[in-house]
Amino acid sequence: MFSALDIKTLMQGTLYGDPSLRVDTIRPIHSPLVGGLSIVMTPGDLLHIPTTGADIIIGPEEIISSNAKAKIVVDYLNVNNLNKVLRYYKVHKYRLFEQENTSTIPDVYIGKHCQIGMNCHFMPGVKIMNCVTIGDNVAIHANTVIKEGTIIGNDVIIDSNNSIGNL
Repeated sequence: MFSALDIKTLMQGTLYGDPSLRVDTIRPIHSPLVGGLSIVMTPGDLLHIPTTGADIIIGPEEIISSNAKAKIVVDYLNVNNLNKVLRYYKVHKYRLFEQENTSTIPDVYIGKHCQIGMNCHFMPGVKIMNCVTIGDNVAIHANTVIKEGTIIGNDVIIDSNNSIGNL
């Protein structure tokens, strides 16, 4: 999704390691999972540097000793630069640059890369954004927005005038 060089540029840091290394997920520094990008957010996160499975780490000079394949050293965590990284991640993960209405239902917007189950019913004013998964037998009432990447199970009714998702 994005490379260590992209992240280094957005964070305005110094890159140690492979600039072409690519990641497609962001995870906590203490995650037991391997891969992805981790960010040192607090001094306590430094305790997890020796055991992190992240491929790329953003943080202070102490991260240079980690086993990560790429390290991006920053003097301090600049909120504006961090927001640039998170925005870049969101745009690429949910393919926001590919917005298009794929719906054949009047007054219903369905974005690209959605999976919609059987026997689903959408009322006018429903907006289903990119990369949404909806199970079988789902009814979504009027003027409801389902945000990018949301997963809705089977046999669900969503009342009108709601916004579902966390982005």
